[in-house]
Amino acid sequence: MRGLSAFSAVILGLLLIATTCASGKRFLSTTPGRRRLAQIQGSIPIAAAIPADACPTPAFITNETTTNAIFDQLTVDEYLSVAQFLVQQSGFIFAGYFSASDAYTYQPDTSDVTENNNTIYNIFLDPPNKAQALTYLAGHGPVPARYAQAIVIRGDRAVPDTMIYKVGPLPISNATVAQQLYRDGEIPWYKRPFGDRGERHAWAPLLHATNVALTPVLLACVGQCIDFNNPQCANNTINQWPEPNWLREAQFPGSRINQWYHWFSPPAGGSSDELFPIPLYFKTNSTDLNPANWFAFDFEHCGQFFNTAEEMAHALETQAMQVCNATIWTSPNYNSLWSDDVPQGPGRPTSNIPGPRLYEPGGKRFQLWQGTSPTSRTFKWMGWEAHVTAEPWRGLQFHNIKYKGERIAYELAWQDQYVFYSGWQTAGQTLTLDATYQIGGSEYPLRPGYDCPETAAYMDVNVMGEWGQMYDYRGAVCFFENDLSTTNWRHFDYDDNDNDEPRVRGIRQYEFVVRTIATIG
Repeated sequence: MRGLSAFSAVILGLLLIATTCASGKRFLSTTPGRRRLAQIQGSIPIAAAIPADACPTPAFITNETTTNAIFDQLTVDEYLSVAQFLVQQSGFIFAGYFSASDAYTYQPDTSDVTENNNTIYNIFLDPPNKAQALTYLAGHGPVPARYAQAIVIRGDRAVPDTMIYKVGPLPISNATVAQQLYRDGEIPWYKRPFGDRGERHAWAPLLHATNVALTPVLLACVGQCIDFNNPQCANNTINQWPEPNWLREAQFPGSRINQWYHWFSPPAGGSSDELFPIPLYFKTNSTDLNPANWFAFDFEHCGQFFNTAEEMAHALETQAMQVCNATIWTSPNYNSLWSDDVPQGPGRPTSNIPGPRLYEPGGKRFQLWQGTSPTSRTFKWMGWEAHVTAEPWRGLQFHNIKYKGERIAYELAWQDQYVFYSGWQTAGQTLTLDATYQIGGSEYPLRPGYDCPETAAYMDVNVMGEWGQMYDYRGAVCFFENDLSTTNWRHFDYDDNDNDEPRVRGIRQYEFVVRTIATIG
């Protein structure tokens, strides 16, 4: 996890951003009981779990499916039907659990997931074949067959690996098959997805031994510790979290190395841990097929480095290591205001007066087609049109972009974003590749009037999280026309027929905005 990250992109002169009517984050569910999808009998009652939108459809939104629907992301029914197919046909474990009795509450179960299982990690849309899609869009061919991709961590093989399957055609029928997209072993075990449940299960013994050894260091540094069997650690509020260490893995090809960070949980709750860092870091090597051979190394505290946790603890005991900022770090109010969004000082002059707002005297000048999917839109504005959706891993996507009826781009989509820190200590040398954590899956609900103007229209984002949970982010993408309060074209001259009076001509400048904000960590 890292600090807050947000992005918006400018595409073809369109500032990308988005929203919807109902707001909030919900978890989708289906059947209680044991957490393996193979045991779900009959149909999955998704309709009961997803109520109709409470807001009426505005006049500028058309409930009509367009040919662009071939680019729609998977529906909740499709996500779960693919998971059920793979469980029933291949015996894979699906750790996601969905219950209609406690609607939108995700109840994870890790008891069946170890590093030795074949586990479904994630499911997402397999994009349509481009040649077939173009033929269909031109009206000269059938609708392209619809497929999904599934990432499966195959831990019970003689040589464990990761496999991506192409599943389809959809909907599930007797014609549906699961096709391997790579050779066995082509995606090696050490390249399996980050932080899968099997790996988390296997980490436990190593982390416990490491945290026990670090107990005196943590007590001296922050007055807390992570050994749950130690009464001194009863009031622990420390959050311990890994990140892939891309730099060390590049230095040692064929390795799987994670960097571990420590934070205080915010005093008021929430997800602002990164604002409360603890200056203690170490790495783990989980390359070996046998978790018993995994090890922790490269321990650091305030620029002081040690090979093992025991070596660091011994240095503390012999006063060979200096504990930094002990008084500040152990304060229960340490930086507590950093995660509070209530202004701490007096307001600026006139800040109590409402600011300017967008105004549409003639109504909307754009149209949206939402079809049967709440997670896609086709817009038309001033001769521009395109299909918009959010891919779970890479985020916002545009397809079939046209201007005045002529296609100028088949696809324009975000691919990844990375952050390369450059600072002091281990945390200052962090490199993150955000698609690792699902950019689209981090596009949370927008706040009308703040993230987007009151005039905006909205789109939902439904994604399957990294471990099988289904998220329904209402109003995660917004659409609006923006007045730039300037001219797109301007000319000044004198009118010879009007006593040389100055004359200014111009065209007012507007933009169409599609916006989403991805908060990665």
